[in-house]
Amino acid sequence: MELFEKQTRSLYETSFFAYLLLLSKGWVLAVNTMDKKEFNYLIIVIIFIYILDSAVNIIGIGLIYLVYLLYLVEVVHLTFFSITSFRLLKTQLELIQETGMDLLLPVARSKQRQFFLFLGVTYSYFLCELFVHAGFSEIGNLEFGKQSMAYLCHEMIEVGCIGLIFYMYRARKLGRFFSVELQGSPGFQRVIPFYEARSECLDGIMLAIKMPRGDLKLGKLA
Repeated sequence: MELFEKQTRSLYETSFFAYLLLLSKGWVLAVNTMDKKEFNYLIIVIIFIYILDSAVNIIGIGLIYLVYLLYLVEVVHLTFFSITSFRLLKTQLELIQETGMDLLLPVARSKQRQFFLFLGVTYSYFLCELFVHAGFSEIGNLEFGKQSMAYLCHEMIEVGCIGLIFYMYRARKLGRFFSVELQGSPGFQRVIPFYEARSECLDGIMLAIKMPRGDLKLGKLA
């Protein structure tokens, strides 16, 4: 039962870290798909995180350095993915400004604000976790009361972080264009994006737009 409990916790923490990495890639806000190379690399990182986390949970005492290594791997990838996502969101905003789509400016800025809030919550979580582990580095040798306090702080930080992220990404009405992907590929930057086709529109310019993933969109510019 003790081993089952530790393995369950490892799976839970790995899923949580994988969720943070996925959101740092701009999931929902900027992209909804990944190519094969990105997916394979992400799976390798998640497996490595699971191995480190399992070692910490099962062996426990004397492996505080693995906790720091685990957080370092997560933070480095989180930062790298976040920089890429921020550039993509910035490109979206520039595309909207260049094409004169003023209707989409509030949506693009809302995406950027939500992404910055996510990063603030995530980095605050890791700072708090490092503080807890540094303050209770020899948790296995502490008396029962201090052990309980350390575990309570650890769990409350995780629950608070998960709750805030779920609140920020909750289902709500964010506008019909919120989930539209505007990639920054060279062949797409100078083309007016097509967002909505109206069958009742009799007059207007017909557009054929090649999307970043290779799809072709046809419609009239209202």
